[in-house]
Amino acid sequence: MGSTRVFVFGVGLTVMAMALSLAGLAFRQSTAPFEPGACWRMFRESGEAPRFVRIANDARNMETCAARLEAVRLMGTPEVEGAYQGFFIFVDEREIVTSRSLHEKRFPVLDVEGRRRIDDAILMLIRAKKSP
Repeated sequence: MGSTRVFVFGVGLTVMAMALSLAGLAFRQSTAPFEPGACWRMFRESGEAPRFVRIANDARNMETCAARLEAVRLMGTPEVEGAYQGFFIFVDEREIVTSRSLHEKRFPVLDVEGRRRIDDAILMLIRAKKSP
C-alpha cells in the first residue's frame, strides 16, 4: 500500500510539473520581443503563439514604431498589432495603445493631435507614391 501512495504521489508531481512547464512556455511565447531599435509586426492565429516579423531596425522609440504600424493600417489593414522593446502595440481606427502583455490594461501611445499629424504625413506619402 505504501508503494502505491508513492507511485500516485510521483505521478501527481509529474503531472503538476508538466502543467507548470506548459504554462511557463505559453507565457514566454506571449511576450513581446526586446531588441533595441527593432519594430515588429505581430500576427496571431487562434490557439498559437504570436509570430513576429521585423519591419524596422531603426525605430528610435515606441512612437516611431507605432507610426510605422499606423502606416500599415492606413495602407488597408483594419487592425495591426506589433511590438517594441518588450511592449505590445495595438493599432486600429480608434486608437494606438500599448501594454506589457496581450491581456493587461492598455495605455495610449499617441494623443489625438499626435496621431492626426502622423496620419496626415503618412497619407501624404502614400498619395505621393501612387501619383505618377
